Amino acid sequence: MLRIGVLFYSDTIAMNSGLGSINGRTIANLGFVRALLQSSERMAVTLVVSSRTEQEFVQHHFQSLNPNVVPLLSLEGYLQQNPFDVIHLLSPNLYRGFYLRDRLLAQPCAVTGMTHSLGHDPFLEWMTMNLLAGPQAYDRLICTTPTAQQAIRRMQARKTEQLNKKTEELKSEVIPLGLSISDLQKPAPNVRTQYGIPAEAVVLLSLGRFSYYTKADLIPLLLIFREVVKGTKQEVRLLLAGAQGGESYGEMLQTVLVELRLQGKVLLIPNPDETLKRSLYQSANLFLALSDNYQETFGITLIEALASGLPIVASDWDGYRSIVVEGQNGYLIPSLGLAAAERLDTLAPLQLDSLNHLYYSQAVATDQVQFVKRVLALVDNPAQRARLAQQARVDAQSYDWSQVIRRYETLWRELAAQAKADGRADPSTSTSLQYSQVFREYPTRLFQDDMVWGLTPQGGEALQGVLRLRVYNAMEELLDQSLLAVLLQKVDKGRSGKDLLSLGKYDPNQVRYHLMWLYKYGLIQPKPS
Repeated sequence: MLRIGVLFYSDTIAMNSGLGSINGRTIANLGFVRALLQSSERMAVTLVVSSRTEQEFVQHHFQSLNPNVVPLLSLEGYLQQNPFDVIHLLSPNLYRGFYLRDRLLAQPCAVTGMTHSLGHDPFLEWMTMNLLAGPQAYDRLICTTPTAQQAIRRMQARKTEQLNKKTEELKSEVIPLGLSISDLQKPAPNVRTQYGIPAEAVVLLSLGRFSYYTKADLIPLLLIFREVVKGTKQEVRLLLAGAQGGESYGEMLQTVLVELRLQGKVLLIPNPDETLKRSLYQSANLFLALSDNYQETFGITLIEALASGLPIVASDWDGYRSIVVEGQNGYLIPSLGLAAAERLDTLAPLQLDSLNHLYYSQAVATDQVQFVKRVLALVDNPAQRARLAQQARVDAQSYDWSQVIRRYETLWRELAAQAKADGRADPSTSTSLQYSQVFREYPTRLFQDDMVWGLTPQGGEALQGVLRLRVYNAMEELLDQSLLAVLLQKVDKGRSGKDLLSLGKYDPNQVRYHLMWLYKYGLIQPKPS
């Protein structure tokens, strides 16, 4: 059976709130892991987390799937009996997987990672780290769209040239994100009555985060809709739904609606829950997606629209063009961007990402005239909408998690076989921050094995049980209470420093760490040499 190890870091699930912020990355990562765990009859999946506390949280979160979760401090022993065939990361930070492979595994295995948004200048850092860490021919960075793959190739080519060193190319594959089609198609209440929408009205839906910084400028969409209202005899409504951004965009849009005299024609629906979201999709007739932001790489709402049987009219933009098939499940409207933006390009590395996204997106435009013509043609032709809707449901099936996971499985089996055939990578190319070596000048002096330790009055109280040794929750799996007690007893009896390091079953490095902890809390004290 194929053994997959997934590095599942706490930024995927925020333990203090149950889930991370509800954005595309969070939804995609959680959906991916859930679908992967559901494939346990074909693959043995292990989630690697940072601590035992996180292990308990993740096990509870996915308890119906009975996940195998291993904290990092237990991983080395676990891998001796259960080596991975593939290490997968829910991010593009493959160098972490390379390090794990090179340092903790005694046999070759493939490492894969996945991209999300690429519109951040600091992403060049992980690209550099990946190249320096020594990718192998059987490693892959999974891109969710062909255009993302092109961007990755350009970034990699530039960094490889800058590094001026021979390195194995980190190859890439295209596998899209997915969703649970059946979950999205569960019956939901029709919202037309709730929002006072006539039964005969043609409902247009746009769904996405309300943020002109990080998602899309919605004012052009309102201008387009105003022309649609003017150009048809049909009753039309536009539903704008999405999570609230941080810039009070909803209030601004309400003001724009008044200025454009669209009150009653456009409804703003902030922060819809999953049930309401399904209702909006199922109550609509047409999905509109006007994108302008370079952080938009894929477009999972378009997949949701297809699964709900909605024809799509969207900007011909990045990943959208790999989802919308012209004349088959919707239409793409030409977009226009600057060939060069020298001033912005010069300042971009110094600027906040949010402002970079806004500045560049304000110089991206979709042809409004063509957009209006295409929407009007569909508003006035229900038969055409029905034809596109039927094909949309068919096209959506290829994005079901079951199909996406199959593609991952096929790739993983191929890469795992190649890894075994090619042999183990050279561990000298790994990158890591060796704290105790890099920061050795920070303390006044360093621990020496020949130090002689003496018990302090507080240590005596601890030895007698009068003073309680308090250990932070996260430290419980690193500190051995029995070893602490043994060390206090040995120090009390005047044992030398070197004697303390040879305590039978305990590793000397473990003893050193525990001695330093006892010293930190004033329980022992080094004697003058």
